[in-house]
Amino acid sequence: MSALESKLDQLGALLKGVAAIEETGSGFAISRLPAWVNSRLESDPMLQMVAGQGSGVRLLFSTLATEIELGLVLTAMQFGDMPALPIWVDVQVDGERQRFGIEQASNVINPLMPELARFTNEPRVVTLRLPATEVQREIQIWLPQNCKISITKFAANAALEPVSSAKPKWVHYGSSISHCNEADGPLGVWPVVAAQSLDLDIYNLGLAGQAQLDQFAARTIVELKPDVISLKVGINTINANSLNARTFPHALHGFLDTIREALPETPILISTAIHCPPHEEGYAPTVFNPVLRKATASPKPAELFPQTLNLAMTREIVERVVAHRLNDDRRLYLLSGLDLFSADDAHDLPDDLHPNASGYLRMGQRFAAHPTVAAWLGRTA
Repeated sequence: MSALESKLDQLGALLKGVAAIEETGSGFAISRLPAWVNSRLESDPMLQMVAGQGSGVRLLFSTLATEIELGLVLTAMQFGDMPALPIWVDVQVDGERQRFGIEQASNVINPLMPELARFTNEPRVVTLRLPATEVQREIQIWLPQNCKISITKFAANAALEPVSSAKPKWVHYGSSISHCNEADGPLGVWPVVAAQSLDLDIYNLGLAGQAQLDQFAARTIVELKPDVISLKVGINTINANSLNARTFPHALHGFLDTIREALPETPILISTAIHCPPHEEGYAPTVFNPVLRKATASPKPAELFPQTLNLAMTREIVERVVAHRLNDDRRLYLLSGLDLFSADDAHDLPDDLHPNASGYLRMGQRFAAHPTVAAWLGRTA
């Protein structure tokens, strides 16, 4: 084999699950949202941060290469003195999984304890070595789902060929519970687990804290031209207290209207929120106790604010919206989030809000096996 040659100029053709690649001078920053979204934001650095994380993002190509190097500047978020989340790069070679652990992120942002922040911008290098072959093998390099990513090096000792997927393109929109920071690596993200089981080409718009039914997200979904769409809604509007019983149903209608105007026939699956103990009957917003490391609800709102939501209310609203729209939209499907993660699963909810790795894996498996999902995909007998 020849020496390693840079393949950075091929990133645009080989990266899947991203909408924008920005040259930064030291590398190429990725985003799961298109660049034009930044011009629509007043100020939201957290949205830019989570969009730049690699949930569902992978390099896909075929090659005879025996050595591939990937350099990544990884920026992680840490809250107070909570333990740092493990960072993994997962690689599939003709479907067989290999794992590369990253001991420490290049940079750490800590909004609660700034003195624990760290900024080195030092790349973390992953080297994949393979036996010689005379047959092209398909390689997928799945990037960390819980770090903002800039690619500083991408090199191989043979040509890399793009792989065009014949699989149906699935765009999934959701919260941190679809982003899956706590999953066991990028292949443990539950929409990825489900996509691999269902043989779908996943584009994950799980954006931690950001599933607020923003119009730019609906427009992004349209631009991605998916074959099937799923939306998991409810929890982030509770966390931030950003919508209420008056505005939430109309935001959901408007989000669906934007998609339907451009994609009138694309099947859309809407999932309600999974089980969340503090907010089943407890009201918005979410308060996180950094000592107990638990999410809690807020006190019952005063009588002047009867529109404040809890999760039971969001599920009822979503069900009403879907029932109303089914009168003239037969390509719409409803899935209860409690079918994916219920009160019986609460032992896998360590902070009472986010599932752990086992919980996410089970969610992906249950989604893939659900009869409503089969109907949404047109795979029923």
